[in-house]
Amino acid sequence: LRVEVSGSNIKIFVDDQETPEIDYTDTHPFICGKVGYRVCNAHVRFDNFSVTTRNDGNPSKIELPEDPDVVRLFPNPVSDELTVQSIAAFSDLCIYNANGQEVYRKSISGAVSRIDTSAFGKGLYLLKLTSQSGNCITRKFVK
Repeated sequence: LRVEVSGSNIKIFVDDQETPEIDYTDTHPFICGKVGYRVCNAHVRFDNFSVTTRNDGNPSKIELPEDPDVVRLFPNPVSDELTVQSIAAFSDLCIYNANGQEVYRKSISGAVSRIDTSAFGKGLYLLKLTSQSGNCITRKFVK
């Protein structure tokens, strides 16, 4: 079993298949969580299995509902500067690339923040806003 994840696309290959058995794009992917597997009446063996996560493992954090009117990103897709609006309730801003690697972080205050994205490569990014109480909201944007 081989699983390839790129952004919100998940491909699952069995044995040495070139074409995936399952090719699925999740319209509302989770950016944090736990890895698991489920089998029934099968012999399963994993080699070189590794998972990297930046989740702090705090299950008491509650994610705020993702109301698109609360936080706005524009322009999207972005060229050189991303504007993030209506963020007064948040204190930290992080950006992750499609591989889950943090590429940008800053403390924020006020209702608007502008981010220089000229050095970012083309692709899908996730912007995560976190409040001082630990609540967070995530938005997607494309460079």
